[in-house]
Amino acid sequence: MVYTCVVYGCSKHAVKHVRVLHEFPTTQRYKNAWKRFVQRTRASWPGPTKYSRICSDHFDDSCYENLPCWRMKVIDKLLLKVNQLPTKYPEGTCRTRASPGTLAKNIPDAGPADLITSSARYLTPTLGTACTSRNVSVTVEESTVPSTSNTISRTPTVLLGSDEVDSETAIVPTDFSTPSVPKRGRTAFRKREILRVINSYESVECEPQPPESSSAAETDTDIPINLDTPLKPVMVDASTQWERQPGTCSRSVKCQANFRQNKLPFRSKAVQTEAAKTTTAAVNCTLLKPEYPSMVTDILDVSDEEYEEENIDDTTYAPEDELFEDTDFSFSSGCFVKEEKFIVFKSCLWELFDTCPMCNRPCLVEERYRKGTKVVVTQECPDCDYNRDWASQPNYQGDIPAGNLQLSGAIMFTGASPSKTLRVLKAMNIVTCSISTFTTHMSRFLVPTILTVWKQEQQHLFSILQEMDGDLVIAGDGRCDSPGHCAKYGSYTMIEERINKIIEQQCVQSNEVKNSACMEKEGLVRAIACLEEAGLHIGTVITDRHPQIQKWLRENCMTTKHFFDVWHVSKGLVKKMDSLAKQPNCEEVRGWIKSIANHMYWCASSTADGNPDVMLAKWLSVDNHIHNIHVDHESSLFSRCAHGEIDQSIARRKKWIKPGTKVSEKLSRLLTNTRIKNDVKRLSPLHQTSNVEAYHSLIVHFCPKSTHFSYMGMVSRLLLAALHYNENSGRPHQKTKTGEASYSIVFPKYKSKEGGYSLRRKKVPATYGYATKLMKLLCDVVVCDELTYAKTTDRFNIPPTLASQYNRPDKSEAISNWQKRYR
Repeated sequence: MVYTCVVYGCSKHAVKHVRVLHEFPTTQRYKNAWKRFVQRTRASWPGPTKYSRICSDHFDDSCYENLPCWRMKVIDKLLLKVNQLPTKYPEGTCRTRASPGTLAKNIPDAGPADLITSSARYLTPTLGTACTSRNVSVTVEESTVPSTSNTISRTPTVLLGSDEVDSETAIVPTDFSTPSVPKRGRTAFRKREILRVINSYESVECEPQPPESSSAAETDTDIPINLDTPLKPVMVDASTQWERQPGTCSRSVKCQANFRQNKLPFRSKAVQTEAAKTTTAAVNCTLLKPEYPSMVTDILDVSDEEYEEENIDDTTYAPEDELFEDTDFSFSSGCFVKEEKFIVFKSCLWELFDTCPMCNRPCLVEERYRKGTKVVVTQECPDCDYNRDWASQPNYQGDIPAGNLQLSGAIMFTGASPSKTLRVLKAMNIVTCSISTFTTHMSRFLVPTILTVWKQEQQHLFSILQEMDGDLVIAGDGRCDSPGHCAKYGSYTMIEERINKIIEQQCVQSNEVKNSACMEKEGLVRAIACLEEAGLHIGTVITDRHPQIQKWLRENCMTTKHFFDVWHVSKGLVKKMDSLAKQPNCEEVRGWIKSIANHMYWCASSTADGNPDVMLAKWLSVDNHIHNIHVDHESSLFSRCAHGEIDQSIARRKKWIKPGTKVSEKLSRLLTNTRIKNDVKRLSPLHQTSNVEAYHSLIVHFCPKSTHFSYMGMVSRLLLAALHYNENSGRPHQKTKTGEASYSIVFPKYKSKEGGYSLRRKKVPATYGYATKLMKLLCDVVVCDELTYAKTTDRFNIPPTLASQYNRPDKSEAISNWQKRYR
């Protein structure tokens, strides 16, 4: 069995002399600590099993006994010291790590004899010799602390100062076995530490001893001090001046001193006092006994609930200090989708790394590498040897920068052009990914994400339709990706008119059929097959007058009613009448074009039952109407016009057509020809394909006809357009501040000659929830389970490219045969 690391973002396996995997410890306390380490980035992780492992990448080098020999391949087994804790997280998954203070204060099984010593190690410097730092003079008196005695005489002393130091003595630590210090003083943390120190000092005898003042001493040069091992403290807290009062006892409350790599990165200012030659257990801040209750009460009067709220609200709170707490710590790295991102200039970013956070001195900053939108910066301090690698963004599984993947997803899911978007970013000199990266992300992650979401949307719509009464009422139409007879792709869309949602969409490539003119019928056939496979029966289909579609539906869907969209029939008739009006002595036709087109709409809409004979009778009455005949029509189903009496004395803008004239004969022949009469009988009385035409105008945003896409790229963008339409098809009418319906007046181009306008209803702004849903699925699921979601494309029979049918010539030969037409 191949074991992998259980830490989020790692999942690495063992490699000889590179990485080993460690089993969880058997000691329950350290086992819980390892468990909480993993749960900080995997909140839902149930806990370790016998197969759980953590790799050596999450441990410091100091945690191993034979690391140098193992790295030099002298030995094969890497030994981990007893009771060690993982502290390192994978890059980008967590901004914090377990601090040395956390490790020191949680070492288990401390005996009573070590209580004061362990407290002094954590809160205060222990007794020692002396140390040297820049511009600081320090002298330490040697004394010992009895391990079994409960009586200690303490006098106030002061730690190091930045510019001024104690002219006599200052107590510094020499035991650096567990150097640690909390990053900041927090209320509940101080409460626990104060109680721990005070309880350990309850039986200490207090011998009042007034302090002896001393004058300040300043120095600007380094004063060498003999040390066996030169050690330099990392940080000390500022202390305060005080005056000992007779009969009082000084209690040491807090002293932070952290020694790291024998350097002095930071010094805080202290005040000069003269310490007596006695044993000192803790220094830095002393409290007079009469003032002790009031000062400590402010810290102790904090409930656990307030402490928890304080930690949550504090942006500088470091959760690693609670690694050994009894309550489980919940941490989730999230998918980084909702996290805000900012455009940061390089000069401003570099300012964050100019100063060392440990010693406050200048650092060396270097750009380690870039990966698309991600940059990794190396910060190194030449004084205290502090160094780190900082990444501008986290990674998803497979070492994919989150910014690169989310940028590709945002471009695709919003229907934007990748080349234009990346060109905009480059125009601002914003470091971004390349077109090849976007193409890789699209094929690996984006296309499976879109197909998955569309499948979920389609299944949801199918379940709604199956619960509704009656058969489907489908409006369908085709669209080519380019005008003329040279189109490569043809899409066919079906909208269920009762719910106004797109339920099926097919994409056909021209080499899958005989020619480009056959793509629309092939798309219809595939769409109907998909609906029948889902168990849905089509009762009504509204399409245009495509001859191939008419024949196929007549032969294969005999139980389905096939209606024509009125706009398509009217459009063809209007073109013919407009051409007739341009002929000599036929100018009178132009005044009747709009009225005749409106009459066709009225014939369909006024016949609710769709009776073809009634619609034909109404249509033929228009031939009598234009000749000023309004009664005694040929058909008994509609014997007279539906309008009222017309006052013949009023001058009319449209002149009546005179019977027997050239224009009368040509117009009558046009209105009563056999094809027009057959088309009028099949006009749709209720539903039209106007919704499909509106959707086609939306597709232009996602699939511009001037841009070429791959087959799956075209399919994905068509589905994105369908998701957008389904989400926004039922938008309500926008209201004004007074609650009235809002309208807008537009002047379409086709009405420019007449100076006409159109009135449009304003709707509420469109929403883009589908894009957010796609981004969440992409970043939460698909990127972590690429192989599973890659199977979503298996149901597509991707056709070969159009160029695959031709023999590819040799490029050098083609260049040699190439000739310019003009020289």
